[in-house]
Amino acid sequence: MPYFSISKSKTYTVCSIIILCYSLLIACVNNPNLNLGGSGNTEEIVYDPVPVVPAIATIEENDYTVYYVDSSPVGSDANDGLSENTPFKSLNKVSAFTKGSKTKVLLKSGASFTGYLTLSNLNGTDTKPFIIDKYGGSERPIINGNGVTSAVDIQEGNIRFRNIRVTNSNGNRGIHVAPKVGGALKNVQISGCRIENVNWTGTDNITNVNPANLNVVSICPNARYVYNNGGIIFEA
Repeated sequence: MPYFSISKSKTYTVCSIIILCYSLLIACVNNPNLNLGGSGNTEEIVYDPVPVVPAIATIEENDYTVYYVDSSPVGSDANDGLSENTPFKSLNKVSAFTKGSKTKVLLKSGASFTGYLTLSNLNGTDTKPFIIDKYGGSERPIINGNGVTSAVDIQEGNIRFRNIRVTNSNGNRGIHVAPKVGGALKNVQISGCRIENVNWTGTDNITNVNPANLNVVSICPNARYVYNNGGIIFEA
């Protein structure tokens, strides 16, 4: 029958190692700053500062001209849009009508608008940006692109886009932020929105696909290439 034999000297050595390790463990627990490197110097770890989101200045909106939009039979693009009783009806009207400085457009809470919204020639400023928001309840109004390239196309800076639900399942983008001409946009804030079901119908079945066999280069041929489909896309 096989057996193992350990001499007394080896037994004492093993026990000594165990006791030493246990002693070091206790010492480290009791003194977290203990330096075991033997050099007497400790390395100071410096962490990068956490980026701070820039503060958005509060806007005084009492002097804005307010336009209302309601997709129900109450709304009509022949209306002046200046009251809840005479609202505009369509996104086309919002895109096309002439916007003066200090303009706010409010979509009816819970209303559904099909098509696309183009926001350009807004005449907003740093302190008085153009505003899109909701009125008449807590439920977000819906902009359904219904297959267009972008449900909302923001082409100009100095804008606040708030509290809108955007969907575009058969289209490419929910909100597209890009200048109409070269350059970059500034002072653009999108807040309180819900962007969902964009560029995806949720009905496709994918089977027998091995990710290891995907050709990533064919999907992204350039390291700086932007796959510009999705919920919110920024381009310059």
